[in-house]
Amino acid sequence: MDKHKKTSWTLSEILDTDFGDPEDAEEEYRRGYRDGFYAGFDGYDDLLYAGASKRGAYSRCWDFWQRKLADWANGDCTHGAFPPELSVDK
Repeated sequence: MDKHKKTSWTLSEILDTDFGDPEDAEEEYRRGYRDGFYAGFDGYDDLLYAGASKRGAYSRCWDFWQRKLADWANGDCTHGAFPPELSVDK
């Protein structure tokens, strides 16, 4: 792996990116998938640490994915909008 490879992007860089090479697009898709997977289990762990039961933490993650995250993903993509955050409040 290239030590000098860029590992983070600003929103304007993402919106202005031209993924002309299909291999670049696939690489970015896989990186995003992997990052999202980590964020998912990190959120689950945060809920457990905050005192939620395993079933309760799973239910809150599922509801977040089905509602807030789905609304964001299917919303207006003509402008940059940060994704919603999973609340770990009791």
